[in-house]
Amino acid sequence: MQEHLKKASVNGINLIIDRIKDDFGRLMSDSYGNYFCQSLVRTVGAEQRLKILQSLSDKFVSVACDSVGTHSMQRLVEQVCEDSEKLVIFNSIVNDVERLAFHHKGNYVLLTLLSMLKGTELLTEVVDRLLPRFPQMTLDQLGICLVNKAIVLVFEESQIAAIIAILAEHIVATIQSPYGNYAINTALEVI
Repeated sequence: MQEHLKKASVNGINLIIDRIKDDFGRLMSDSYGNYFCQSLVRTVGAEQRLKILQSLSDKFVSVACDSVGTHSMQRLVEQVCEDSEKLVIFNSIVNDVERLAFHHKGNYVLLTLLSMLKGTELLTEVVDRLLPRFPQMTLDQLGICLVNKAIVLVFEESQIAAIIAILAEHIVATIQSPYGNYAINTALEVI
């Protein structure tokens, strides 16, 4: 079926999306359906992707945290390029950023999202929600990846100053952590 998607017409793809949009989250989390979803999101254009994102808005976080769904969600986020798509995703995760940050599967989706939001005000808002948890994140195996990504991507002077202040305030614990020292190294390289 995935091979047929590559050859399908726009109308054919639209028909498929219209038929499965209410079940897309469930399909993304299915052991077999996720492969179809990954192929579909690589095939569709921005307008079709927006339809998919809108149908997932209330399920986005739960699919991102699912052990199977996280893979399809990462592929979907990697394809996003339009501001309208980014806004739908932001609105879907804004109240659950912390949950994604500390979830062993959702973390990977959030990491992909940070890259996708590079250079936008939405990135600033996501990082603002993470800043209070930076001390814990620098000591966490998964959290450190988000901290390092945020250090590299932030562009607001106030956020750069806040990151420096947080790292400085917790410098001893951060340096002694098997993960935290990476945040110090990244900050020294970038900031």
